[in-house]
Amino acid sequence: MRHRLLAAVTLLALFGSTLFGVAAEGTGTAVTTTTATATTTTAVGTTTAPSASTTAPSASAPAATGTTTTGNGSEVPPSDEDTFEAWLTAQEFPESYRPALRELHKAYPNWVFRAQHTGLTWQEVLDAQSVVGVSLVPRGSIASWKSCEYGAYTPATGTWKGLDSDAWVAADRGIIAYCLDPRVALTATAIFQFENLAYSETCTIDGVKAILAGTFMAEGDWAAWFMEAGRETGVSPYHLASRARQEQGVSGNPLAHGTADAPYNGYYNIFNVNAYATDTLSPIQNGARYAATTNAAYHLPWTTPLLAIRGGAVILGNSYINREQNTLYLQKFDVTDGGNGYYRHQYMTNIFAPSSEAVTLAGAYTDEVKAGAMEFCIPVYKDMPEKVC
Repeated sequence: MRHRLLAAVTLLALFGSTLFGVAAEGTGTAVTTTTATATTTTAVGTTTAPSASTTAPSASAPAATGTTTTGNGSEVPPSDEDTFEAWLTAQEFPESYRPALRELHKAYPNWVFRAQHTGLTWQEVLDAQSVVGVSLVPRGSIASWKSCEYGAYTPATGTWKGLDSDAWVAADRGIIAYCLDPRVALTATAIFQFENLAYSETCTIDGVKAILAGTFMAEGDWAAWFMEAGRETGVSPYHLASRARQEQGVSGNPLAHGTADAPYNGYYNIFNVNAYATDTLSPIQNGARYAATTNAAYHLPWTTPLLAIRGGAVILGNSYINREQNTLYLQKFDVTDGGNGYYRHQYMTNIFAPSSEAVTLAGAYTDEVKAGAMEFCIPVYKDMPEKVC
């Protein structure tokens, strides 16, 4: 626990109240699993094409007495303190969660906090996320964030093994615990990694533009394209824009501009779907090759940015949002069984990505939107440490 606390202090010293800031932009990574064989494949900034079937997330949390509802049907606990305390009790939030939730409630009395009881123990989840290759940090991270486990580090040379690409190495168990602990993220910005990412009418084109500001997507029709894709798929356009920014960074890679080498020039892949490295092909080549395939369900081939956004949104919806992985946190830490088991279906290996994207997502909302009803699904594990990691 001591080294976990040191890692937490170092993080805050580096990035302040924004937790991990946006330093990880353009570094979203994925771990996907072939269900038939239960073998894991690691990919850079990718998702895998899902099956046509989807599973709607369940909503089993208990309701407090006298609640109202938001536009999308979410129950909102009344804002008075006594009833809010009853809500926390009804949700069975552990006491260690409650001080931070009380502070958030004071600032945003219309926000809804739902306890997502996973039924999993803290130790088993941490063990699963600590397997070498599942959770990564940038190679330039401080040494205490990098794993020295077998397969991650070579003592003879004092070097860390590159995973996915040479820029990424295995994360140390202590920093994984810090990022995994939901209580760390109970701040006004970091909590957006728990926001329900289903489509909501509260999303506006101005909010999307705020997310895209300062990137190559700031001009033109990009914001409208994300809004259109969100309405079609039931996925938050804020999430789509934030994910695109996470994958493409400020300038965008060749997949964003349709400039991959022949024979795949003219194909787009905004979310870096299937953009993983193999012995013979680079991530860009694989991503462009996927974009050139034909599949009407995903609007393939992706010969325009709009088609790539619409198709990628379908994949995100079918693979994640509508399969009980409807928060940024759950897309890194697969602790729900949406029909594909646990830990196997993770969009990214970058442990900082949920908090990094949360910063971007939170910045998209105006103060007026934040004053309204917003829903956050916060995981709870069995046998958690008494203190925050």
